[in-house]
Amino acid sequence: GLMITDKQLSLLVKLLRRVKQGIIVFDEDTLATPLSLSAQLSSLSGVPVKTKALSGIKDPGEMTKVEVQNFLLNSCQIKETYVTLGSKSKC
Repeated sequence: GLMITDKQLSLLVKLLRRVKQGIIVFDEDTLATPLSLSAQLSSLSGVPVKTKALSGIKDPGEMTKVEVQNFLLNSCQIKETYVTLGSKSKC
C-alpha cells in the first residue's frame, strides 16, 4: 500500500542519507501520495528524491527481476518528477 509507518519512514531516511538520490516507483494511477512522500523524505534526509511512474505495470512490487532491469535500462519510457526539499519541478 501507499501508507508507511513511522518506523519505515525512519529507516528510509537513514538509507537515503547514504546515497546521493532516492527513487520512489509507483503505478500511474497513484500520484499525489508518492509526491507527498518523496517531498517528506527529501526534507527529512536532505537528499533529492525522485518519483517514477511506471507505464503498463499494475503494481511495482510485483515486478520480476528482468522487469526491474528493463525499467532501469529504459528510463526514457517513464514519466519523472523531481522533488527536492519540498519544491517540485517537472523534467
